[in-house]
Amino acid sequence: MRALRGLKEFIDHLDDMGELQRIPVPVDPRFEIPAVLDQINGDTAPAILFEKVKGHAIPVVGNLLGSEKRLALALGVEEGDIIQHLQDNLDKRITPFLITEENERVTFSLSEDNAIQEILPILTHYALDSGPFITSAVTSAKYPSSDVVGRGLHRIEIRSNTTVGISLVNPPLSDIYEHHKAEGTPMEVAIAVGVDPAILLGTVLKAPKGVDKLANVGGLMRGAVATVHANTVDVEIPAFAEIVLEGYIDPKEGEQGGILGEVSGYYISFPSPTVHITTISLRRDAIYHGLLPRGSEVEQILSFVWGLKIIPKMKHEFPW
Repeated sequence: MRALRGLKEFIDHLDDMGELQRIPVPVDPRFEIPAVLDQINGDTAPAILFEKVKGHAIPVVGNLLGSEKRLALALGVEEGDIIQHLQDNLDKRITPFLITEENERVTFSLSEDNAIQEILPILTHYALDSGPFITSAVTSAKYPSSDVVGRGLHRIEIRSNTTVGISLVNPPLSDIYEHHKAEGTPMEVAIAVGVDPAILLGTVLKAPKGVDKLANVGGLMRGAVATVHANTVDVEIPAFAEIVLEGYIDPKEGEQGGILGEVSGYYISFPSPTVHITTISLRRDAIYHGLLPRGSEVEQILSFVWGLKIIPKMKHEFPW
């Protein structure tokens, strides 16, 4: 099985396998990078590393999981064995373990003069989007009065120099948010961008209440997932994340509705709370994962999720 060491190490692996194409010319994160990713859709298209991003020192990788082959590489199995691997490991869970990362991270304290969008090459995908969106972020928050961490893949809208919106329409984070709304208490969150692709896949899966989704990832990968303490909020996050935004939601502030072009082909808006970002930390030589909302990568992830939903039902109806 492949060890979970992070996004950068997976990109190096793709490079060795001939599954990565580098773009050395400067490309704009506003529309240009999404347009390139839109044009290279297809199961034979490689992952793309945009080495020079206009206005930013951080490169962008896209179409990371845009083929069944790379999905298999992420899970550490042979292409064609994904379904059997899921069948064998659907119900297995391995508890994550806490480490201290060896590499130093660069940390920025956020202020009106130190803007999120100036630090990170966040993509603006489509003409009618309300602004730049982070679409590959694994967000973590603790269940109230518990040490269990809830996690999920939630779209993040850039709203100002120091605030983002987060679409909380699915549990467990929607349940955690509802508790804080009822109590009127702040909800601390840590938003990790550029995680190991197996972790990205594992956090889109459902887990029973009170179960950390990283335990699901451990089961799929047959090895415990490493975590680290966030810098300023009380939550453990996936180790080796390229970028981490930390902050809090004040549920008394109400919700706004950003607009994003979705996989359905329609622009969709959901009322969502605002996260006040207090710090951003970067891994040395960080890489930003740009996930096109409508493209091969999302289609592969959705196929993975639907496979997990359909396989148990098929096994029940048609035992084999």
